[in-house]
Amino acid sequence: MVSDNPKTLAKTKSKQQIRDLLLDSGASKHMIGERHLTGPEKRTKRTLENPFIIQTANGPRPVKHEASIWIHSLNKFVWASIMADSPAVRSLGGVAEEGYDFQLCHGQDPILVNCATKRQLPCPATQNVPIIVAGME
Repeated sequence: MVSDNPKTLAKTKSKQQIRDLLLDSGASKHMIGERHLTGPEKRTKRTLENPFIIQTANGPRPVKHEASIWIHSLNKFVWASIMADSPAVRSLGGVAEEGYDFQLCHGQDPILVNCATKRQLPCPATQNVPIIVAGME
């Protein structure tokens, strides 16, 4: 049975380690590789009602499943599409739809700003790619 209940999944996250997630302006969906899913996240895996094809650097790939993953720094669960061999990626457009602004200023780490609370979330860049402390692994 699939459970996306945060109370059910939250019981397991305190025993796990933090994992990073790339913040990607070119990603149309939140994505995660099957191997990056935790045990509790694997139990939330479900078939998409509308599977789709995504264009990757290695050619088109089908996407048929999603799972609920924990985003530690945002203190929330989100649904991420599952690909066999994908890094853990957050869609910048998807983050904006969830109520965040993205700020990138010369000489400073990028930040996400919660539009409602004005809380700032640093996204330190590694090789010019912003990182979110995404979840537990």
